[in-house]
Amino acid sequence: MIILEAFQAANETDQRAMFLDKNAKCTELFRVLFMILENIVSEPDLTLFILCLINGILEDQRTRVKYIIAMIKSQKSLDCIKILFEFLQSNSNINDMGKRELAANTLSILVQEYTYENCSKHAKDFLNWLIEESVDQQPGQGQNVSDICKT
Repeated sequence: MIILEAFQAANETDQRAMFLDKNAKCTELFRVLFMILENIVSEPDLTLFILCLINGILEDQRTRVKYIIAMIKSQKSLDCIKILFEFLQSNSNINDMGKRELAANTLSILVQEYTYENCSKHAKDFLNWLIEESVDQQPGQGQNVSDICKT
């Protein structure tokens, strides 16, 4: 948590120089953020902050996704793809739409970078979830990812 406090205390330029552009520090920051997201879903404001921060860091420079992928592959692995997908599944409330969109966007970035072959189960589950969500908004259009994609 100390790294998160130091990150928050720094200005934008220092955040990039001291944390985001440094492999170990950026990886550590992502680890803290995903651990918070995994364990503290009952705090809506904190959850929104964490999702915005993760997504903002990636949108600022998409190549930073490599730090998350490295973390997933490391010996101290943290399954960030699973964390985001479980967040999506557990937050189906329409009032959480902004958080769900942030989580889905971040998840799609991770799946794309990690490649389908390395996370096919999570990728299929995510695609099925997306289809189910769109069907919920458009009744009578029931489909499954296997009906659309030959996987």
